Amino acid sequence: MGKLYPPHIEGTLPSFYKNSEKGVVLTIPFSMNRAVNASEVYGYSLRVKDVINGEELFTVNTYDHSSMTEVTFKIEFLDALKFVVGSYYKFQLAYID
Repeated sequence: MGKLYPPHIEGTLPSFYKNSEKGVVLTIPFSMNRAVNASEVYGYSLRVKDVINGEELFTVNTYDHSSMTEVTFKIEFLDALKFVVGSYYKFQLAYID
C-alpha cells in the first residue's frame, strides 16, 4: 500500500495543559486530505518537535478515529515533562494506514 497524503492542521492549535497525574490530553482539529478516503485510515500519528532547534521530542499514536474533524492523543507523563511553558512546538499529524 502507498503512503497516504497527510491531513491538514489549520493555523494555531487550541491550548492544552499538563495534568500532574495523567500527562496531557491533546486534541488536534484537522481536515481530511481530499486524496485520502476515511476507510484507508487506521489511526493517527503525532510528531512533536521543538521549533527553535528542530529536535524531535516524541511521537505518539492513536487508533481512535471516531471523528474526521479532530483527533485526541494521550501523552504520557514522561513525554509531557518535555513541554516547557512559553515555548513553541511544531506538530506534524500523519495517517496510519
